[in-house]
Amino acid sequence: MTTKKCMYGHYYNADQFSFCPYCADKKRTSTVTPNGRDIFSSTQNNSAMPNNDDDEKTVLLSSDLSVDELLAGMKSGQQEPVTEMDVEQNSDDYENESAQVPSEPEEKNIDEIIKNAVVGWLICIEGAAYGEVFPLHSGTFYIGRSPKMDIVLDKDPDVVMFYHATIIYDPENKEFSVQPGESMELYYKNKKPVNYKEKLEAYDTLTIGKTKLLFFPLCGSEFSWDEIKEEKS
Repeated sequence: MTTKKCMYGHYYNADQFSFCPYCADKKRTSTVTPNGRDIFSSTQNNSAMPNNDDDEKTVLLSSDLSVDELLAGMKSGQQEPVTEMDVEQNSDDYENESAQVPSEPEEKNIDEIIKNAVVGWLICIEGAAYGEVFPLHSGTFYIGRSPKMDIVLDKDPDVVMFYHATIIYDPENKEFSVQPGESMELYYKNKKPVNYKEKLEAYDTLTIGKTKLLFFPLCGSEFSWDEIKEEKS
């Protein structure tokens, strides 16, 4: 919004008015100085200029004009006249916004990005967590009920608290595998108990407690994040 000040001290929106709306109707709006001199008196010449002394500032008196008449020409709705306080506030806001210029984002380390990148998913297809998706990353993932586990199945009381199952992704060989957890409880891959480390393939299922998880890999022989790293370097 462009704010202008007319010769009589009124602030108005120059984007909506080509002239001061307060001075538009001289017959029905009287503007006087504090000493009582009427600038737009019917006996004065309309070209009369007010005294510019600091102690004489024009004051807009109330009239019989309605708000719609007084603010005729506005596009839609009613707006309050712009005051000097508004202008100062807008200026302060602009200065504050200008001072808060965002700094350039730091370039992330590519090794850190790859370390935290998703390499596959476990999708619950049966049990209390039905429909939930659990992302996998490089390295070893532990499954249990505790919030300290990498994959938390806290809705299934048949899942032990810590290390019920273990899933591994080896980025060097681009392979997934499962191995027994550290608890005494069994879990199953494709309905067979996991008693030793074995390879995990796409669409294999893991049954842990009463929860069945479907495995879906992203990384493998067709794709790996290390290949992206080599392209960027």
